[in-house]
Amino acid sequence: MPYVFGVTERDFELLYRDRHLLVVNKPPGIDVHGRNAEDRTSLIYAVARRLSLRPARLHPASRLDRPVSGVVPIASSKIGRRSLTEQYQRREVHRRYLALVAGVPEPREGEWNEPIGTDRHDPRRRRVRGRDARPASTRYRVLWTVDERWSMVELEPGTGRTHQLRVHLSEVARCPIAGDRRYGGGTVIGLPDGGVIPVPRVMLHAERIALRHPESGELMVVEAELWDDFKDLIEYLKV
Repeated sequence: MPYVFGVTERDFELLYRDRHLLVVNKPPGIDVHGRNAEDRTSLIYAVARRLSLRPARLHPASRLDRPVSGVVPIASSKIGRRSLTEQYQRREVHRRYLALVAGVPEPREGEWNEPIGTDRHDPRRRRVRGRDARPASTRYRVLWTVDERWSMVELEPGTGRTHQLRVHLSEVARCPIAGDRRYGGGTVIGLPDGGVIPVPRVMLHAERIALRHPESGELMVVEAELWDDFKDLIEYLKV
């Protein structure tokens, strides 16, 4: 699947729904929030339209960057919103991501603990030890590699800094995410025969989330399958 431009009601996967909580698998290429109340290109608008809800009633607890795909929990009641807000504040929500990166992080399993702040020269970027840096921790594990040139990395952030995983991979591991031009990732992948494969977007996917149900308190674990663009790129690499 290439980049998804615009939103139709088929552009996301509904993973869970009750009166307090929704969990969806966000496709790449769309924003979680619209730019304003009239913006019909956002994930929230698509969810509201499919489920016949008012967009103002929906409050996403996770705001994945536009090119990033995967699990997004959305509160659909006051109880749900309060519960998700408190769980995130107490760092009780556990998330797991998958990233296709250039190179192989060494050691192949561990934890990065480098503070992240704003780039002094570009407020849209984040840097290790940038301006107003705050503590940031990420556990990681290499799942597999291809010719030591590319690897799939499992990531579990302990904090939620802006662009945290992208920055830790790029600056600490020196293994930028494929397609992440902002942080040094290439937009093509070279093949042994001399050909190249275009990288359609930042190859980062929120695969799994574990949280407590807002009303019952029961532990919930929800997983989101990779989108086709990610699967296709993996298949090309592993040939």
